[in-house]
Amino acid sequence: MSTMNLDADAFRDAGLEPVERAAAEWVLRQQQGFSPAEAREFKQWLEETPDHRKVFEEMAETSQLLDRVHEPSTAEVLPFTPAAAVPQRKKSLLRIALAAAALVAVGFVGWRQWQPLVPSFAESATTQVGGMRKLDLPDGSVVYLNTNTAVAVNYISGERRVQLVRGEAYFTVAKDPSRPFWVQAGPVAVRAVGTAFNVRIRPDAVNVLVTEGKVRLVDGDHATAPASQPVDAGAMLTTGHQAAVSVGGTSATAANAVVISTVEPRAIKSALAWQEGRLEFIETPLAEVVSEFNRYNRHKIVIADPTLATRRFGGAFASHQIEPLLELLEQSFGVVSEERENETVLRLAR
Repeated sequence: MSTMNLDADAFRDAGLEPVERAAAEWVLRQQQGFSPAEAREFKQWLEETPDHRKVFEEMAETSQLLDRVHEPSTAEVLPFTPAAAVPQRKKSLLRIALAAAALVAVGFVGWRQWQPLVPSFAESATTQVGGMRKLDLPDGSVVYLNTNTAVAVNYISGERRVQLVRGEAYFTVAKDPSRPFWVQAGPVAVRAVGTAFNVRIRPDAVNVLVTEGKVRLVDGDHATAPASQPVDAGAMLTTGHQAAVSVGGTSATAANAVVISTVEPRAIKSALAWQEGRLEFIETPLAEVVSEFNRYNRHKIVIADPTLATRRFGGAFASHQIEPLLELLEQSFGVVSEERENETVLRLAR
């Protein structure tokens, strides 16, 4: 019988409701580390009903009682609570914690003592078009989500994982050498310990910009790679460097798929201006300027003249206000704009 089956039998013997049994099993599976398929299944289960998340959080909180258990020979006095004062649900959770403690001891035969479990954590966060969000993580790390962005966070005992599903995010990572911090973005896995960096998924590439410390790019899907995957393979980026990794090839870090370059402080400031609600451009083709504005606004700008699209342009603007951009183009660059229902079309004046 597998460890998972032993755990399930113990939970049934504790007299729990089906939802409580399922939540307890998810707690154990999360502590052991989710595969990508399990992470998707867990997310789907959490979203089925508000009660699922509530019961799971209670189970996860109770499992932290195991953190207070050390060597069997070491006595530890816990605060006494009269039985009558403990709600029935809490009594059930305590029984589960004790059952889980026994099974952990059996499952990990190599342990010589009871060891505290590293707190686990799972969270998903999204932003809409034009939205931004700050996500505080339990270890002190912070994720800043840009417009139309989605991330899925999963902390386990040996590592911290974040999947950038779409969009762009800036990460400030708390140092913890025993738990590397991984960001999976398309075919690229970024490994960090204590650093700060920006990751953006574009249609044809993944961009990584390091503003503090260093990170390593690892080829392939870290989430599904064997635990023995060598983390020293791949490209190292340090402060002031960026990498553009082509999307669509068979190898994310093939020599012809990664372009690493040095970024001047001014360009770094422009690249991160989105955190202050601004867009900054330095000698940028108008096609790229328009593409950036369209990321933040549901009313789109369309360039109808190919010659206009290639003209280079510079300036700083509020990301949610397209009117100043249009006024400048019309007054200084000979552009005519035509308003339609959901878009503005740009052409050169004839």
